[in-house]
Amino acid sequence: MFLSREQVEELTGYRRPSSQIKQLRSQGVHYFVAADGYPRVPVTQVDHPGASKRGGGNAPSAAASPKKKAGPDFTALA
Repeated sequence: MFLSREQVEELTGYRRPSSQIKQLRSQGVHYFVAADGYPRVPVTQVDHPGASKRGGGNAPSAAASPKKKAGPDFTALA
């Protein structure tokens, strides 16, 4: 199951497929580009973000994982 075009438009805030793809990529949402050029977003990306790691998603994997702050680890001192 995939989001409808209207739902993708609402999610991204854009109507043009190229702008939708750019926004989905920046949000770290996995998607597929169909033959008509429109992005197809699996429903699992909205219901359970990050749950669908398989497939042809084009979003960079680093954007999907939270970044940790660099700094000392004081847990060993306790």
